[in-house]
Amino acid sequence: MNGVERLFNTMCRGTRRRLSVAACCGVAVLLLAACGAAKTSQPRTTTPSGPPKWAVQHTYSFPQLTASSGVSALAAGAGRIFVLAGGEPATHRQGVLLTVNAGNGRVLYTSPAGGDPGPAAWEAGRLWVANGSLGEIPGVAGANTVSELGTTDAPALEGTYDIADPWTVAPAGSDAWTLTGGIGAVPTRLVLLGGGSVRRSVATTGALAGPAGASGAAVVCNGKLFFAVLSATSGSTRVDERNLATGAAIAKFPLPVSGETTLTCSAGREVVAGVSAATGGGLFVLGHGGVWQRIPRSPSYFSALTSTGRTVWVVTQTPSPAGSPAGRASALAYRNGRLQVGVALPRGNTGPATVLGNDLWCVVGNKLVEIGRS
Repeated sequence: MNGVERLFNTMCRGTRRRLSVAACCGVAVLLLAACGAAKTSQPRTTTPSGPPKWAVQHTYSFPQLTASSGVSALAAGAGRIFVLAGGEPATHRQGVLLTVNAGNGRVLYTSPAGGDPGPAAWEAGRLWVANGSLGEIPGVAGANTVSELGTTDAPALEGTYDIADPWTVAPAGSDAWTLTGGIGAVPTRLVLLGGGSVRRSVATTGALAGPAGASGAAVVCNGKLFFAVLSATSGSTRVDERNLATGAAIAKFPLPVSGETTLTCSAGREVVAGVSAATGGGLFVLGHGGVWQRIPRSPSYFSALTSTGRTVWVVTQTPSPAGSPAGRASALAYRNGRLQVGVALPRGNTGPATVLGNDLWCVVGNKLVEIGRS
């Protein structure tokens, strides 16, 4: 019962004092008129509809990065962006790790990295970095290793693992999986690292499914480990699903294309594979039992693939002839298999990307670009 009904009953239906029918009707008319006036005096509010608008929020440049030491990997966690850049063979310069405050773009710490820092991933307060063999610079240590760094304050080295040709890293709690070998006649192995030692080493088939030092060839999703290789029989890209604790085989996803492959985990439960190839390249959603589905009209070439929630981000660039300025670059957001938005990026060669919260962070030239909702 609302206030109008209670007041009407009190005045017109009380047992001691009853008004006449005409008086009650007059009271009712006055009350309803007053309530109607009160309702119509309230301002109307409308809720905006449509997809969220995304735009470049900030662009940061760092004097620590030179033209010859391009950014090789990005990782994010605890309000920080971790920027890894390669060394300079001509000057025997070691790689560098910049710890950047995501709130204002300021460099909190500058730390040495391996001669060839490549894939990097952050989880549970630890930053894992795979240092490949391309950085075997005389007098510079750190090649052919995987570094484990604590990031509570300044990055502090907590473990160094001697791993030949590590080309990806996927954290699993306090441990991390890496893939090694897979180049030429060197067999591919799946290696679990943690506590300063190799916890497990599992042989697998297939070759390197991407350039040495490319991030994202392995990912942990829905409590399972997924990694991409090139099939030794068909030569096409294959994504393997493994037990996260033991590395035991669960399923295989043969894709109908061969190319550099990056994996990401959408909404914590769905693996999306991106394959860059002139013919047949694009984004593929992996299902159960080795089934896959291609996302319609997805780009054939891209520089980076990552995700936040159910939004899958692709950084792509229009090819340009050798010696010409960098082609037009864009960040494309897909959701539920459909393109939601495209954001134009500054001119420059695109590089790796990562996400922090709902924002995308990507490298264009030697600049760090943040994309968020406007």
